[in-house]
Amino acid sequence: MLVGLTQRIEVVADSKEQRDCLDKNWFKRLDDLNLSGIPVPNSLKNPVNWAKLIGVEALILTGGNDLSHLHNAKNIAPKRDAIENALLTWSSEKHVPVLGVCRGMQLMNTFLGGSLSRVNGHVANFHNIKPIDGDNTFKNYQKVNSYHEWGINLKELATDLKPLAVAEDGTVEACTHKSLPWLGLMWHPERDNGDSKNLDTKLLKSFFLSF
Repeated sequence: MLVGLTQRIEVVADSKEQRDCLDKNWFKRLDDLNLSGIPVPNSLKNPVNWAKLIGVEALILTGGNDLSHLHNAKNIAPKRDAIENALLTWSSEKHVPVLGVCRGMQLMNTFLGGSLSRVNGHVANFHNIKPIDGDNTFKNYQKVNSYHEWGINLKELATDLKPLAVAEDGTVEACTHKSLPWLGLMWHPERDNGDSKNLDTKLLKSFFLSF
């Protein structure tokens, strides 16, 4: 399976150069799963045609960059927003599997009509999560990493998404689409995740290899 990974956009202050960036740990993660990955450029006129020509079979919407429409958002990337929204439209029509990580889950939610709020205590630390309604997918998880300033309260979650796990403050940490092959995680499985690393490997393997 070839997985397309979206990229954050960073601007080099001295030269004003815009760069697509991707954590190299993603490719180690995919290699561990015997999957291949390819970065999705943010300069594409038609990302869906590109994905079809390359043979992309699944997508990972990675972290980084606040969503552009948010009030007082930081380090925004409108072009990236447009690329990812186009890919989600393609996925919703063709049932292409999508893993949304951090910003990626936030985008899934807003794409479907949900909203976001600022959260405290979720930047560069670990916190507990718990499954909702005894969901077995996350029953063995305890702590996960956290790198986001924007979160999703249960009442803000899009109606097409089902919450699977929440943080201690009640914000949604994992969700799935009720009919499409979409999985959202607010933590970063490509980064150090302490005792949850092996659980992440099992989770990603179960998700991607089920298609």
